[in-house]
Amino acid sequence: MNDNLEEYDRLHSCCPKCGSSSHSSTCMGYVFRGLETHKDENNVVCTDCGWKGITHDLVESKKDLI
Repeated sequence: MNDNLEEYDRLHSCCPKCGSSSHSSTCMGYVFRGLETHKDENNVVCTDCGWKGITHDLVESKKDLI
């Protein structure tokens, strides 16, 4: 797996509303073209608070920031 794609996944892993990493997502494949320009538009629903959005709207885990 591309290291930049792993970084993208890390930066977009948690609900922006409640911080949970528990969510369901659609699985449409988007070609990764670079960390700065990639936008994963799969639909996401947080299973904890019900927030709905796209994968690109997810945020980095707060525990990763410590």
